[in-house]
Amino acid sequence: MVGFTDARHPRVRPHRPRLVDASIDDVVERIVGHIRDMRPQLVVTHAAHGR
Repeated sequence: MVGFTDARHPRVRPHRPRLVDASIDDVVERIVGHIRDMRPQLVVTHAAHGR
């Protein structure tokens, strides 16, 4: 949704930058934009290492 490819599977979308290579400011801007557009009632996340 935010235009980055998964670092573990970069060949799936080779034309897109990997999320791990993006600047934190760019990632936050894109995520905030989606949240503002969709206005979800709930946002679910996971820990930094997937736990």
